[in-house]
Amino acid sequence: MKRTAFFAIVLLAATTALSQDFQQDQQIQRFKGEPSYAAFRIGAWFPADVEKSFRLDEVSTENTRSRIEQSQAIGIDFHYQHLLGQPLYLDFNVSAWYSTYEFSSLEELSVGAIENADSWAIIFPATLGLSFHPLSRSTMQPYVMAGGGAYFAISNSELMFFETVRTRDEDQSDVAFGWFVGGGFDLLFSPTFGASLAARYQNVEFDRDLLTQQKDFSGLQISLGFVVATDF
Repeated sequence: MKRTAFFAIVLLAATTALSQDFQQDQQIQRFKGEPSYAAFRIGAWFPADVEKSFRLDEVSTENTRSRIEQSQAIGIDFHYQHLLGQPLYLDFNVSAWYSTYEFSSLEELSVGAIENADSWAIIFPATLGLSFHPLSRSTMQPYVMAGGGAYFAISNSELMFFETVRTRDEDQSDVAFGWFVGGGFDLLFSPTFGASLAARYQNVEFDRDLLTQQKDFSGLQISLGFVVATDF
């Protein structure tokens, strides 16, 4: 019995030692080269277009007092940086940004004039670019980036009219092409996980107003989240 217990303890110790050696070897093997990075963030986008009057009914907007509320875009962002060769990375980014617009007339107008309008838009950028990482094999990873791509938009507006039960629901789809420049900073808390901060200037303008009365979305975009280092 004692001999069996002794051999069991020896076997457990040997297995533990081999496991630790294997994990260390895996870590060494994992970081012989620079990793790629995948970041998931949330943020805000501040387009150039300022608050505008509602354009679908000139009588309601130009000759009456009204209340207008237009939000900046908020969204989620996926950013993948694939190592091409230190210090250059291929940038791939997809994201979704949500913005709203509300119009309310403060005066009672003629029958059929627009009383309220509730609108929203979602912008889906899909871009490719390059990023430059000056620090090699560091837990701190500042970088600069630039690129371009397509910006898809869907927007919707629900209209209500004075002294009628009639409403009108409109949908619109648009696409534009633009470019961006920016930078970011990743701080790794472990070999594979850390915090991520990024800022971009997006330059993009649609051919027509979205139903949120926005057309020029050029402006600063800031996002914060986490990053995962990967060999993929």
